[in-house]
Amino acid sequence: LTFTGDIANSKSIGIDITYNSSSTTTADGWNLIGNPYPSSISASSFLNDNDSIVGCVYFWDDGNGTINRGNDYASWNETGPTATAADDAGNMGDPNGTIAIGQGFFVQALNTISSSPSTSYIYFRNSQKTSNISNQFFVPDPFEGSRMWLGINNPESAYNEILLGFMPEATTGNDRLYDAPKLKGNPNIAFYSLLERKDYAIQGLPVLSTDQVDINLGFDAG
Repeated sequence: LTFTGDIANSKSIGIDITYNSSSTTTADGWNLIGNPYPSSISASSFLNDNDSIVGCVYFWDDGNGTINRGNDYASWNETGPTATAADDAGNMGDPNGTIAIGQGFFVQALNTISSSPSTSYIYFRNSQKTSNISNQFFVPDPFEGSRMWLGINNPESAYNEILLGFMPEATTGNDRLYDAPKLKGNPNIAFYSLLERKDYAIQGLPVLSTDQVDINLGFDAG
């Protein structure tokens, strides 16, 4: 490989993202981008700096290399992470909120521009950089609420997971930073919650004030 440019990149970087509103596919708004800095960045800072995208980042995980089991998307937003299936060593694809050096990930552009295809920008900034790296342990900020992970698996050990979070900042509607649409990467299995007739991987809800809350769930099986 041959690399060009300044390895000590310290500039703010703007990247074009698109939303093809004329498309009839379910792929509208999905853009593959990557961390351009020689340091990790905070997913939380990145999402808060960019209000032109859904407030979630999605990571492709090859798992153990078989579509029947491991290959799928893991996700992270301010509510928390969803994991992919464990590999043969028992390691879950569980994002920790830190985007590594050179890490590629998907974001979904919001359909906020009427032109077709529409173009907007996302920004990487120095303030998003963090010293956190994946092989160190850092105590996370306290989470004011409660979280519940639900998962399903099939006889071939494929696994799919959703996250429900109950927190003061979330509402029962669609919240950009706390709800995340489902990105389905494995044709054999998909698990999701249902909100406003759409499928979600992560759903943030207000702190529980009663003994019962009704949440609609769905799954696809191949």
